[in-house]
Amino acid sequence: MPRYGLGKTALGHLLENIVARSGDVAVIAWSGKPLSYNSALPASLVVYSQTPYSPPPMDVSELDTRVEQLRARLSPEDALALYYRVIQLPRATFLNRCLQLPCIVFSVTKIGIQDNRSGQGFLYRAIVSLLGKVEFRTADAMPLTTPRKLVFVHPWLHDLRDPHDGLSDDESTDESEAESDAGSAVTGPSDDSAPTSPLPAEPSVRVDRYALALRLITRLGRPFNALLLEQQSSGQYKRVASEHEIIVSGVPYEINFKKGIRTKVLEIV
Repeated sequence: MPRYGLGKTALGHLLENIVARSGDVAVIAWSGKPLSYNSALPASLVVYSQTPYSPPPMDVSELDTRVEQLRARLSPEDALALYYRVIQLPRATFLNRCLQLPCIVFSVTKIGIQDNRSGQGFLYRAIVSLLGKVEFRTADAMPLTTPRKLVFVHPWLHDLRDPHDGLSDDESTDESEAESDAGSAVTGPSDDSAPTSPLPAEPSVRVDRYALALRLITRLGRPFNALLLEQQSSGQYKRVASEHEIIVSGVPYEINFKKGIRTKVLEIV
């Protein structure tokens, strides 16, 4: 909890503490004005009265159909290369008021203003790598006369992994098995810290990692709430606040997932 006497920085300390302790990035799911403490955080708790966008649950039959479609065109090596890059990203945390945000990154290649009617904010349209056309609205005008490095990011990595996939955290196989699955030197993380249950465990359904990778890629193809960030001269990023959530279509299944998807930990100030 924030300490007594923090004044205007109390909210920033509170939200920073939540992320630092849990790794949960739910506190950055908002639209409105940013907090001066860190641009990824909102200026008021009022924004949390609105339920953030979440795609409806995918029907099991639809998921299976998508997985089989991907299996026919995506090799285990390519699928697992992306899968491990995503699941091996560290959890989000704060360091010196700077948010270390693991995410999937999409570069903005072109941006233009579509509407600037008074009182309704500014409507922009961006052309984004892999995602195509993305529209968003801001309260303040964005200067477009000078070059800017903008990216959209997908930080909701937990939503790409389903605990019902058969492996609770995708971490119950050792490195030798992961190498066998991938057919390469790429390995998944291991976890030996899980407590032993005093009761006999129920047998779980075995789902191979190739199938887990295809399921993750299937979920990546669904619409999601994207964050817009602008790179600063320091190399760090600031969030560009929008008046409404920026809902974008998912990543198309036709792309080269091994080379086309960028995963990174960005520093947001």
